Amino acid sequence: MARVPHLVVVQPGSAHLRDDGHIWIDSKSLVGLRALAQRFPGEVTLLVDPDHNPPPHEGGVSFEDLSTHGLDLDTGGATPERLRTLHADVALVPLVQRRAELVGVARHTVVVAEHTGGSRAQMALAGRSRTANPVAWARIRAGFAREGRRLKVLAARSDAVQCNGAVAWAAYGRDHANGLLFYDHRLTGADIERASRVRAERQATGSMRLAFSGRLIDIKGPSYAVDLAAELERRHIPAGLTVYGEGPLLGELTARAPACVDVRGMVDFRNTWIPEVTSEIDVMVLPYVQSDPAGTYAETLGLGCPILGFPNAAWLGLHTASGGGWIAPMRSVSGLADAIERLHYRPDELAAAGRSAAAFMSGRGLEHEFDRRAGQLVDLL
Repeated sequence: MARVPHLVVVQPGSAHLRDDGHIWIDSKSLVGLRALAQRFPGEVTLLVDPDHNPPPHEGGVSFEDLSTHGLDLDTGGATPERLRTLHADVALVPLVQRRAELVGVARHTVVVAEHTGGSRAQMALAGRSRTANPVAWARIRAGFAREGRRLKVLAARSDAVQCNGAVAWAAYGRDHANGLLFYDHRLTGADIERASRVRAERQATGSMRLAFSGRLIDIKGPSYAVDLAAELERRHIPAGLTVYGEGPLLGELTARAPACVDVRGMVDFRNTWIPEVTSEIDVMVLPYVQSDPAGTYAETLGLGCPILGFPNAAWLGLHTASGGGWIAPMRSVSGLADAIERLHYRPDELAAAGRSAAAFMSGRGLEHEFDRRAGQLVDLL
């Protein structure tokens, strides 16, 4: 009797666990793991480094019993020794330095890449003054450049590479014999088709309806979105801004937001975020200063909503591929305002960008992306 194939998915970081074996996991990761389990023709195990400390209080995250989702949980630690005992046919390993020793341990290794040395340096240096300590700045960039070169070697040693977004694809996947580019998001094909129909029937209101969505931290740039709303008010451009998300800046943003800003906090993705963005939002303002391949980009485009963002590498790549939005100069509130003011007087340009966004995501629903990802794993068996 043939042995059932075994896929081991390695958690990028530590996992908070409860005494009953439930794991603290965000909804997006759970959706992805469940999609893999549904498509892989065998057992699927999540291998984690256990952390029994209390988890942080964050929206969109909860304790889950993975067995109810068709998954096994192994808390023996993400070490080469533990991975060997699991006899994995395929190991899905994050392409990060912390997991370098796991590459090549299983029968087949597929690495999942999201960041490069350059994008990680950009995140680490966000908010730091280059002129205040140029030596430290240079050392940090050099350190991440070395890390990026090491990760390239690891990617080349793997049997396949799965790259989330254009930045990782250019660095690790494009030249690999078995590379795959995907966009990590939670929209089904039906969500994308439904949004296209709804947006086709929307009527212009005369007031620009904007939104920001993301964690409320400096590198996501929520302050730029709130300042944009104030600047549009100063210019007498009718507009409102809805802010979706949680984080340490929530209190500050709420306190200084003008009347045209509605700080909503965390909302349910499927029951609130999707229908509101689909039917109410004209432009999603995502002034992220770092090159994080955030799922919000793909999810926004998939709802036919164009994006205005800064020229980080992640949005630059997706903007070029999709045509679903605009780019403002980095960290420039006036640049953001100039773009919205122009769109206020050019509704045809706004509508065209929305159609381009929807067209790009058509055929890229969650099912399609995971069919491709799981198919690559199965082909290795």
